[in-house]
Amino acid sequence: MAQNEEGNTYPAWGSPVEIDAEIWPAGGQLQAQIYGQELQYMLNMLYQGDQEIKESDGICVFVSADQDPDYQVISQQRYTDHWTFVLKKL
Repeated sequence: MAQNEEGNTYPAWGSPVEIDAEIWPAGGQLQAQIYGQELQYMLNMLYQGDQEIKESDGICVFVSADQDPDYQVISQQRYTDHWTFVLKKL
């Protein structure tokens, strides 16, 4: 987060890092119960790399790396050999 001259905070994104991940639309009964009407603005992401990704990080899915991210990590789950993330449209 950054702060402007009036004291308001806004998201500030760091330098982009390219990753290789599998991304698909969120869905299913459990995610529908958790996210309700917002489900249509959500994606799931599976990642098997070494780059640290945490909640609130921005992800460029449908925009180029020189633009602000179009999705934000809202949930993460660690498994033995991969991470799964839930992304929400900004």
